[in-house]
Amino acid sequence: MLANRPHPDQGFRACLGVLACSVASTPARAEAVAARALPIGALTFKSITAFLQNNLDRTP
Repeated sequence: MLANRPHPDQGFRACLGVLACSVASTPARAEAVAARALPIGALTFKSITAFLQNNLDRTP
């Protein structure tokens, strides 16, 4: 996420947003979301929240 932003502060804020989502969920669920998001390149705050809201981490 940090490498994809033009300015370091933008990447840092995006990372903080994703971390806030992972704190709100269980560690196992955060790992499942990361496992789904990394291969498809869905590394944005909006994508991560969509995974969590739609329970996409629980589907095979």
